[in-house]
Amino acid sequence: MTGVKWTVIKVKLKVRDLLGSIPDQEKMLEYVKRHYMKEFEGDVSPDVELEGVEREEFTVQRFRRDKNGLYLVPGQILGWIKDAIRAAGLQRLLTKPWLRVFVEPRRIYLGKKEPDGQVVRPIRGPYGSVLSVHEIVKEAEIEFELWTKDSKFLRNWEVLVPFLKRIGLGPGRSKGEYGVIEELEWKTEEAEEEVEEAEED
Repeated sequence: MTGVKWTVIKVKLKVRDLLGSIPDQEKMLEYVKRHYMKEFEGDVSPDVELEGVEREEFTVQRFRRDKNGLYLVPGQILGWIKDAIRAAGLQRLLTKPWLRVFVEPRRIYLGKKEPDGQVVRPIRGPYGSVLSVHEIVKEAEIEFELWTKDSKFLRNWEVLVPFLKRIGLGPGRSKGEYGVIEELEWKTEEAEEEVEEAEED
C-alpha cells in the first residue's frame, strides 16, 4: 500500500442573482401522490391540470435548505466545471470530470437562511414560451474545495478559470442575467491527508 497525495484547489466565489433550481420537494411529492399514484390504481389517464395557486406553488424552483440555511450540492459545481471544459474545447482531454475531481463539502452553504425573494423568467419550450418562477439570492459568497490527483485536470485548471467565471452558476446563466460570478479566487495546496491506494495483484 502506498500513500497518494491529493491536490486541493480552494475556491471562493462571489455570485450575483443566483437562482434556485429544484421544485419544492414536499409539494412535488404531494402532487405525485395526488395526481399520479391514485390514477394507476384504475384509470391510467393522469390528471395533470392544476389551478391557480396550486400550479404556481408547484412550479417554483427553490434552493436546497436545512437548519443551517440554503446550500448547493457537488453536482451543481461539477456541472459548472463540465460546461467550462466544453467551452474551452477540452472535452476530449478531460472526459468524465466527475471521476477526476471531487467537491467538498457535500453541502456548500450560501450564507443565507432564506432567499431574497422570487423572480419570473420566460422559458422557451417546444410548445412556446412558459413562465418559470425561481427563488433568488441577490448576493452569495461561496467557498468549496476541489480534490484531485489528476495531472491533466491540474495542468488545465488555469485554462478553465476564465471560462468558469464567464459561464456563471445556476439557472439563467446562459444569457448572463443570473448567476453572475463577480469574483473568483483560488489557491492550490497539497492535502495533508493521504489516501491509501491498493496495490495491483
